Amino acid sequence: MERKVACLFCDRVEARYYFTKTRGVERYSIYECSFCSGAFVWPRPKSELIEAMYTDPEYKGRTIDSVGKEEYHYHPTGRMDARLILKRCNKLSQGRRLLDVGAGLGHLSHEAVKKGLSVSALEPNPLSRKAFTSLNGFEPDGSVFDDGYGLNRASSFDMVVVSHVLEHILDPNSFVQNIRRILDKNGIAAVASPHFGSALSQIQGKNDMFISPPEHLNFFSLKGLEHLFRRHGLKLLFSETTSKVPRQRIERMVKFPILSTLAWVWLYLLLKSFDPFGMGMVINAYFKKV
Repeated sequence: MERKVACLFCDRVEARYYFTKTRGVERYSIYECSFCSGAFVWPRPKSELIEAMYTDPEYKGRTIDSVGKEEYHYHPTGRMDARLILKRCNKLSQGRRLLDVGAGLGHLSHEAVKKGLSVSALEPNPLSRKAFTSLNGFEPDGSVFDDGYGLNRASSFDMVVVSHVLEHILDPNSFVQNIRRILDKNGIAAVASPHFGSALSQIQGKNDMFISPPEHLNFFSLKGLEHLFRRHGLKLLFSETTSKVPRQRIERMVKFPILSTLAWVWLYLLLKSFDPFGMGMVINAYFKKV
């Protein structure tokens, strides 16, 4: 009989072995849940490996120049994503205290400050912190968003933004528990994560570009994401899907400027056509503490 394990998101014992992803010399088993349609790496890597990877200044061979240029690799850009998320947060919350978890290069924090919000930010990678500081004029906290942080900052924020972070997290249940802890009454959590179940994901199947352990460990459907947050006292208020294209990569492949522009615009419009049907590449979901 095929072995099942408890799903990390919905907690039902409905997750079955899907396939093995090979990255270099490492092999990672992927399990998929038949109830919520989410998937995850199982067994989980050691926490020391994950923490060391993200705090290493040489993570992915980054330099400060390459970090600073990451904003322009995609369309929509990080700034455009940030404005969309903050616009929705502003509709859902009257609060002014925002925590940016996994703040990266700092574009969301920068846009939030421009809107007059009181912003705190967490970013464990030293090069990203340097880029963040250059953009924002203040340095983000290098702390890890863990139980210690959650307990020390209980009820301290009206909004928390977790953009392209949750797919990396070793223990998503503990992470969401701490989101609830740090939110004040009726606080809002905004989450952006790759959509496991998007049109592109279904076309790619086991070659889904977002199945990339050990960086990505969790692969969310909207149902899986909703169940995870609901189990920890956060109610889904609104969700939508968005799509992105690797603009710079396409421009490198197509050497003629006019043709390269047409190529990425055409691809973006094609992918964006799936967004109204909830089949876009990225889930943007907004939850309320209850």
